[in-house]
Amino acid sequence: MKKVFNCVRFYEYGSRLWKLKGEAQAATKEEFIVILKLLEGELGAKKYFGGDAFGFVDIALAPFVSWFYSYETSAGFSIEEAAPKVAAWAKRSMERESVANAVSHPDKIYEMVGVLKKKFGVE
Repeated sequence: MKKVFNCVRFYEYGSRLWKLKGEAQAATKEEFIVILKLLEGELGAKKYFGGDAFGFVDIALAPFVSWFYSYETSAGFSIEEAAPKVAAWAKRSMERESVANAVSHPDKIYEMVGVLKKKFGVE
């Protein structure tokens, strides 16, 4: 059965990366990497998910890019190592003025995640 990408699942597993610890976090990280590899397969050799043009799928996924640093830091892995094509796409997306102006800087997200970790008792 072919796995299908689901933005809600991406959000859910991404959030778990900073909410969980230990074995639960490790299992979530492995599943998140599966999701990244699924995205990488869909992206292929294209510049954007729709080809040369930044399109609907890119727009839907671009807000998650600012969370990548928090995911990596919280769960101790590298998106660039796990899914280099997705990492390159993320960099290209953040270089677009429309995306850069619409999403929060990764450092701000990381600060907010720190506050949320304390609130949820993760730290």
